[in-house]
Amino acid sequence: MKQITFIIYVFVICTFSANAQTSQNYAILGSVHKYVENLPIQNVFNYSHKSIKLSDFKGKCVFLNFSNLRCEGCLRQVTRYDSLQVLYKDKVQFFWVVPNPVKDVEDFLSISPVGKRLNIPIIAADTLLSHRTFIYDYHTDPILFWLDPQGVVCFESSGDSHMVVKIIENFIKYYNGKSK
Repeated sequence: MKQITFIIYVFVICTFSANAQTSQNYAILGSVHKYVENLPIQNVFNYSHKSIKLSDFKGKCVFLNFSNLRCEGCLRQVTRYDSLQVLYKDKVQFFWVVPNPVKDVEDFLSISPVGKRLNIPIIAADTLLSHRTFIYDYHTDPILFWLDPQGVVCFESSGDSHMVVKIIENFIKYYNGKSK
């Protein structure tokens, strides 16, 4: 029953597009179940390493939140994700992926009240993930890509909603129960 409820929640909130394929196993906006594990990601803040690969997070649910430092709704959304990161610690990893230059992110983290409290990693000056991989346009609504513990892009969602947070919690619980 829990699995059916979870699936219904996901279909209500998430939008799916047609599958697309690349020769490098990278995910493209709208594709589901494409691996993105070997991408070298630079300019990571609020994390122990300045560069990472998504494969470093195998075994965890990973959420890539594409938005902008200057978006007020995005800040509200990121603080909710930050709370989930603290709550689920080793089971999940959220990333805030922004196009803003490294200097802007450094200033945000040291000056902004939200930035000073934020725990989730920020990927600054992003071009690789947004343009080459997920082909996300930062001028549209923020979007969240959901990767399962195997690194597979399962869903994409957008919007600023408490309902999305509840569904994310169900997603995390489902995949952590599944991997046991």
